[in-house]
Amino acid sequence: MSGKTSKETNVSHSRLLPAAAVLCLFAGTANAETALFNISGYTSTDTGIQSFEALVFDDDGRIVATGTADVLGDYPDATRIDGGGRTVLPGLIDAHAHIVNYGLLQSQLNLVGSPSLDDAVDRIDAFAKDKPHTRWILGRGWNQVLWPVREFPRAADIDKVVADRPVWLRRIDGHAGWANSAAMQLAGINDGTPDPVGGKIIRDSDGRATGVFIDKAMSLIQAHVPATNKDEMRGAIRAATDALLAEGITSVHDAGISVMNAEVYMSMADDGELGMRIYAMTAGAGDVLDAIGKPIRGYGNDRLDIAAVKLYTDGALGSR
Repeated sequence: MSGKTSKETNVSHSRLLPAAAVLCLFAGTANAETALFNISGYTSTDTGIQSFEALVFDDDGRIVATGTADVLGDYPDATRIDGGGRTVLPGLIDAHAHIVNYGLLQSQLNLVGSPSLDDAVDRIDAFAKDKPHTRWILGRGWNQVLWPVREFPRAADIDKVVADRPVWLRRIDGHAGWANSAAMQLAGINDGTPDPVGGKIIRDSDGRATGVFIDKAMSLIQAHVPATNKDEMRGAIRAATDALLAEGITSVHDAGISVMNAEVYMSMADDGELGMRIYAMTAGAGDVLDAIGKPIRGYGNDRLDIAAVKLYTDGALGSR
């Protein structure tokens, strides 16, 4: 290997190392460039797949060179990182995610992958016992399509294990919510509560509300859930980006953000705290779009774009 180095680092974790994740981890080192060598790198180009053995990026995290180990000779003062022969790929892009919700879920009840109603109820029970002082039990991820009996759950199912405080659990797609009786009572829901425009309260054959609320009907419960403030939102974004970067996801299309979410994103970008690229869509074409006014592109050293609108038209298949 040609060239001298003042600093060399060994990286010895998993065998797969997304290149953009490396940039996030090591950008901003003392030298102007950082060189990653001893790797099997692959990336796409206009002419096909390009392979490389070394990669050099600058202190802004931008790739300046790829090639064989000989390319290191052009950057003799670069900080060098031994990739240990691992595979290096471009960072992955998630084309539809909800960053704040994902971040909040790191400390809430996670029902993703629950194989049955009984399992979901067991998870609720365990979470409630583990957090006896939590005022509201919040969570997400249940999916009745995965259960042996593919029917929506009921408030009574939660009431068996948690009846003393409200429980509100959003379906995996975010288009339905499952409440217990305490949450329904707090929200003033009774059998005569009308379905709101754009939503539906699931009822049994006798017309009684069962505990599942679809789309706009979710707001009947959600309005009583303690609102997330800016500090909590900021923490949720940090938790989400840390978890995503660990999986090699370095850019996300955030599908539907609020005005406060946009403000927090811009503040974090200003402070250099936005750990990944965000391409955000406004949540509808109403107040949030009016507040932003025009597309925002390349904000905060190319970390943030708010340049699309998410429209809600006819619900979702899983929530019917």
